[in-house]
Amino acid sequence: MAAHELVLAAKEAGLKIEGHTQPRKRSHAYGIYLGELLVTLDAGYSPVRVKIGEAMKRVPHELTPEEQAKKRRNEYVWAPTYDHVGTGVSCFRVYTDKPKGGGTRYAETKSRTLASFVPVIIQAVQRASEAKREREEQQRRWQEQRRLEEIARRELAERRSRYEKWEASLTSQVDAWKRSEEVRAYLDALEQQHGEPEAAAFIAWAREHLATLDPALTMALPSGEVPELSHAERRRLGRPQEQRWPRW
Repeated sequence: MAAHELVLAAKEAGLKIEGHTQPRKRSHAYGIYLGELLVTLDAGYSPVRVKIGEAMKRVPHELTPEEQAKKRRNEYVWAPTYDHVGTGVSCFRVYTDKPKGGGTRYAETKSRTLASFVPVIIQAVQRASEAKREREEQQRRWQEQRRLEEIARRELAERRSRYEKWEASLTSQVDAWKRSEEVRAYLDALEQQHGEPEAAAFIAWAREHLATLDPALTMALPSGEVPELSHAERRRLGRPQEQRWPRW
């Protein structure tokens, strides 16, 4: 009757119900009887398995006749410390997909019938579905946050890279300009101290060559648009650090 009331209550609550055929013999898991799978109930997000069976209790193991005979012959006897025996008490066992923990047992007592646990089980199924929905939503939000963070990280890396390229171009142009100023000063000194035709020809050639090297004259602009990274952000972030993997 408890199983029948559970199915009726599940229908009334609008749960999805999947019935399971009961075996002719009891199924045991590692010697412990945990009941038979009765129905699988689902409130929309998380199937919950409900078993029905007999509550078990743990008692000290009693040697079997075979074990007693081996012990009398001083042979090795492996025996469990405890046995699980039936109590004659009917119970439900409810299994959800909680990350931790096993099934929850609802056993009848002298003052409470097995059918009285039906509303509790229906609520457990609904809570399991809601908890699964919340976990999935939390996972979705976490994945979306990670996606947005990765996009922001890539965009910032691109902005920093573009700034570094323009800064490197400026630095190299300043270095080249300083070098060209040194060459120009040197050529001026040559003109003052050497007036022979050979020196004049060399100086003329050198000045033409200098015109192609002086960045102030050639104005070689860096490629790409103006960096979007502000100078204040650049000072705050500093230069990108090269990733170094540890050596094992």
